[in-house]
This record gives sequence, structure tokens and C-alpha cells, in this order.
Amino acid sequence: MKVTITYQCDLEDIPKTISELLENIDEHDLEALKTEIMQAKIYGTKKNITETLASIDAARLLLSKIDLKLMDYSGILAEYVKTDADLKLGKGSPFLPELEDPLGGTQEVSPTDIISSAET
Repeated sequence: MKVTITYQCDLEDIPKTISELLENIDEHDLEALKTEIMQAKIYGTKKNITETLASIDAARLLLSKIDLKLMDYSGILAEYVKTDADLKLGKGSPFLPELEDPLGGTQEVSPTDIISSAET
């Protein structure tokens, strides 16, 4: 079962945080994947097909988990780039509350009858 975990950090710390999460994949997930592949090779040379298939399956599951993490990290970084650009352009961010409406509210205009004006 997949669950969502919320993690908060300062906007400027996002690249460093993603780097740390990638390091975690490197240290733990890739080591486990390498172990499963090595086991599959060993079982394969011993012609133990059942264990070879089990190790291959375990490696594929690890690859899937790694891919899901990488997709999450990619999405976070893409949103970071967009938010950073919006802030630099003064557009604000969908993740940060608007502090003040620069126009002081909405502008109201009289409705125009576009059907009648198109006929003339």
C-alpha cells in the first residue's frame, strides 16, 4: 500500500534536500538492487532457475520503487524551478499565500452585449 508522506523545508533548501534523498537511494536502494542482481547471477550459474527468477523479480520490484522515488523527486524539482521563476518574475507561487492584491480588488466593468454588437 502506498502512502503520502509530507515533508517540509525552506524553498531554497529543496535542491539540497533532493540531493540528500538521492544519496539515500544511492546508499540503500542501489545496494539492495546490486545484491539481488548478484544473487540472480549466482543462482543462474548454478542452474537454480526458481531462485534466479525470484531474485530477478525482487530486483524488478526494487527498480520500480526506485523509479517511483525518482518520479517524485523529479516532480518536486520541476515545481521548484517553476516556483523560483515565478517568484523572480513577481508572480507569486501557488504554494505561498498572496500577501496583498496589487490592484486592491477586482475591477468591475459594465457587461457588453457581444451578440448585438456583432450584428452591427
